[in-house]
Amino acid sequence: MSAFEGINQARVIAPTIRQEIENLRKDKILGSSLEAEVDIYCDDETYEKLTALGSELRFIFITSDARIHVLKGKTNDCVEVYVHESKSVEERIFIKVSKSEYEKCVRCWHHREDIGNNNEHPELCSRCVENVVGDGEERKFA
Repeated sequence: MSAFEGINQARVIAPTIRQEIENLRKDKILGSSLEAEVDIYCDDETYEKLTALGSELRFIFITSDARIHVLKGKTNDCVEVYVHESKSVEERIFIKVSKSEYEKCVRCWHHREDIGNNNEHPELCSRCVENVVGDGEERKFA
C-alpha cells in the first residue's frame, strides 16, 4: 500500500472527523481541534493505507493524535463513515473523536504525552524540542 492511497483515504474521512470535532466544540467539550484525538476503526486494507502515513496522520486531521485500529476493536460510541460513494458495508470505517487528556505544548499547541520529558524545555513536546535544539523533525507526507 502506498502513502498516496492513505492520503486519499484520509481526505475521504476528514470531513466527518471535522464535523465530529465541531459537534464537540458546540457541546463545549473541545475548544479547538488540537484538543482532539481521533480513533479510526477499519478493515485490514484501510488499516494498511492509513498506517503508511504513520504519526503524520494527525497533521492531516489537525488533531493532537490519530490512532488506527482494526475493525474488531470498535467501540459502540463510534460514528460510521463510508469510504466510497457506493456506501457498501464492506467500505465503511468507524471513528471516535475525544478530548485529549494530555497537556498542551506551548510551542505547537498539540496535546502530547511527552510534554515535560526534556528538563531544559519542560513546556515543550519532544517534537518541538527536536525542532528547537535538534536537527528538526522529518516529515514525508503532511
